[in-house]
Amino acid sequence: YAFMFFPNMLPSPFARRDKNAGVNDLWVESSRRSAHAVIQTMMDLEYGAKHPAFSTKFNPFGRAGAKKAMEQLEKVGEAAEAFLATAFPSAPLSKRKREESNGALSPSSPPEQVLEMLHNQIYTSEEGEHSKKETAKRTKLVVVPKPIVKGLGIAVGINSGPLSGFMPNFLSRNKLVEHLTKLSETDNFLINEEIDLTDIDGELLVDACSARLIGHPGSTAEELRQGLGQWLHLAVAKPNKVIAQSDRALAYNENLARVILMGYNAVDSLREG
Repeated sequence: YAFMFFPNMLPSPFARRDKNAGVNDLWVESSRRSAHAVIQTMMDLEYGAKHPAFSTKFNPFGRAGAKKAMEQLEKVGEAAEAFLATAFPSAPLSKRKREESNGALSPSSPPEQVLEMLHNQIYTSEEGEHSKKETAKRTKLVVVPKPIVKGLGIAVGINSGPLSGFMPNFLSRNKLVEHLTKLSETDNFLINEEIDLTDIDGELLVDACSARLIGHPGSTAEELRQGLGQWLHLAVAKPNKVIAQSDRALAYNENLARVILMGYNAVDSLREG
């Protein structure tokens, strides 16, 4: 009865769309897929934090590692829950406080705060053979919890089909890394060639933003461009500046940074509406 009398009570990703409203069907599908992925990921994080992996029953020496993994999942889940419960400004992107350069966010912006919290995981020292091996391991997203890898794969549509739930984690992770590599190539092209984002419009703009989980079906073209500009600033422009100003050799884990930004965008789009 609640849905009968209040059909608009659900967040906009689940809302019914008027076929004559001019909203891109692929955009709506992407938004709903992302919303479902966020909810499923939250459930998987909660379950993983309370129940050890099935394989630990056959490996008594792996209990310490399983306990550590469960604690990590619990922390990630609590952070996501805290973000969902936080009342950030509800104004559209075009009205949020920014610096004037290329859509850069102000230092107090939520996504930049998240990246700063994980600064030591995103930027690591390249000194020593052990550090290089650890950096390569982190670049392949081995340190990212399985529910997040699975959720992001579903959100961007690279893990789809009836058998996607049975896909081994290493295959899901490799697919996600391939997706991130393509994003990196595109991001660097846009920055290095100084492409004016106002020249990106229509399906091309929607595709670029949906691949990065930016925006929602109600976003205007200007809001999507600003979101894309923010992404480029946080994923490429600012890291280049951090590395250039560092007094030691740093390795920038761009895959991990983009995973963090995509996770933020997915949860933020669920909050919309």
